[in-house]
Amino acid sequence: ITAPGDTAPQAEADTLLANIRLDAKVPRWLLQQLQHLRCVDSPDAGSKTAGSWITPQAYSFDGRGARSLWVEPRDHQFGAAALIARRDAVERDLRSLDAALGPLGQELRDIRLQIKDCQKSLAGHSAAQELGQRNDEFSAAKQARIAASQHWQSLDTSYTDAKTRHQQTDTQYRQLEHNLRQKNQEADRQAAELLATRKQHTANIDTSNHRRRQIPAAWRAPHVVHALVRTYQNDTQARLRLQSVHEELQLDTWEKDATVEERFRRMEVLVREQGYSLGDHQAKNAQAGIAVHNARESYIEVLRSTVRRYRKNIQELGELAGVAVNADLPVLENNDTMLAQAGLKVHFNFDGKGSIGLNDGEASGGQQVIKSLILLVALLKDDETASGGFVFIDEPFAHTYFDAIGLGIDFTARDLQAELKKKGLPWELAKAFDGSAPISPTFKPVADFADLANINFHLDVNGETRQTGNSGLMLHPFAKIISFVSKYISLKMGDLIFTGTPAGVGPVKVGDQLTGYLEGVKLLELNVR
Repeated sequence: ITAPGDTAPQAEADTLLANIRLDAKVPRWLLQQLQHLRCVDSPDAGSKTAGSWITPQAYSFDGRGARSLWVEPRDHQFGAAALIARRDAVERDLRSLDAALGPLGQELRDIRLQIKDCQKSLAGHSAAQELGQRNDEFSAAKQARIAASQHWQSLDTSYTDAKTRHQQTDTQYRQLEHNLRQKNQEADRQAAELLATRKQHTANIDTSNHRRRQIPAAWRAPHVVHALVRTYQNDTQARLRLQSVHEELQLDTWEKDATVEERFRRMEVLVREQGYSLGDHQAKNAQAGIAVHNARESYIEVLRSTVRRYRKNIQELGELAGVAVNADLPVLENNDTMLAQAGLKVHFNFDGKGSIGLNDGEASGGQQVIKSLILLVALLKDDETASGGFVFIDEPFAHTYFDAIGLGIDFTARDLQAELKKKGLPWELAKAFDGSAPISPTFKPVADFADLANINFHLDVNGETRQTGNSGLMLHPFAKIISFVSKYISLKMGDLIFTGTPAGVGPVKVGDQLTGYLEGVKLLELNVR
């Protein structure tokens, strides 16, 4: 005990303090650590124990995670980190060998100096007499020199072997890195070729379908096709017959009927008018296509800006946490296939020894927590002057984006909707008008619901229940709806999402009283005026 007069605390049973013997004073914090570390027989027994524990095989667990105290990182890591760990271990072995060779070299130099001194002392004496007198001393020195030489050779051999293993490991690492780079390039090339092939096949199919639609449906009936095959046998005979018909038309040898000619003129006028109408619709479709394309381009540009802002956010948060964070921006183009394949790749470097990906299992428990915090806080961080929201909200985090549930009614002007449908126009005017979406003045906190997948609600009209629903009948849960909406609309604080209406939709009239209940509690009440 470091403080005078302190005594060691009584060791509790099954703790590491109860299983060791101390022969000197130790700090109190070390005694507390040993007191809190439980001794268990196996990791299975330890997983059933609260707090920190250790097994006889030195497998330890604490709040930061579990690890073995006897296993070096190079023996349990894999991938690029494993190669780096092995290289670091070889370098540590080399430094240990160099440290061991230092005293031996000094000892060898001392022995050599002793030998030289002995040679000088023999200059004025009889060699035979001196050798006889110092025979035992020389023998011991010779044995020591032989042992030192053998030890030196052993250390030199170990150093050479370690250096060779280091070179082999480094060569293997460079070769694997080169192979990985080549495979990635080959995969990108094949993906581009597959995309080009798919586009070509899609164009061919569209052309074939377009030509097929130009043929009247009655002509494409199976029995008509079989009859044509029986009549003409092959396409050459059919082309010859078509050529003959064109020649007869040019020679004007057909019998003419005034009734038919009049019908032809009326049909020609009708076809011409339909052609004009078709041209107008095609022009409108082209304008709509351009508008859709421009809207997609605008959305994708917003998406690019959002992704760049998110990368900036995680890098800034990484600097605050002392972690090097790097993110590769995805390629975002106005192409459904490329958008479906786009993804933000984020890498974390905690100690400068190697990067760790989003789902890399090499990260410790604490590092996993730091990664999750950086990614989550970056979603909430917008401009420097205000908090905001990221375009994408991953489904596992979506439950943190809403804290209350209320009721609302989605009214539709059916007469105006039918008129807009008939004209082929959008329905905004039938869905978005003053008073079209009344909302309950109060909301119930999410914490008040025992199960979000089993929430009951109903609507009464003039005291009679008109609609009854349960959140379990929804096709998708709340978290999935929020995640999906966030892919197309940036969600901000205070935004409301209508999740749909249950069965029982019907008309209302002036004077009707509507009352909405959520789990038996009246939240919404209004009169139709």
